[in-house]
Amino acid sequence: MVLLRASLEGMNRLAECDVLVRKISPNQMNVVSGTHVQLFSECSVISAPVTLPDGVYTVSFDAHSVTATKQGGIWFVDGKVSRTETK
Repeated sequence: MVLLRASLEGMNRLAECDVLVRKISPNQMNVVSGTHVQLFSECSVISAPVTLPDGVYTVSFDAHSVTATKQGGIWFVDGKVSRTETK
């Protein structure tokens, strides 16, 4: 598990938070053009501003993203962590 800085976007808000994510082991990494691409699974939102309203947010970190919902002040991650396309 690693702690990373992330951004939250949703409910007409943009904020920073920390996420705790599980790295996929090196033997499970994708190899693209001879280089390893870091992948993550399982994400928990921590250290998010308590003033953010309940609702749906996109959590972005280290070229990855996941959808999370804040409900009753508690963060729930709604899906798997996806690699963000780079241009």
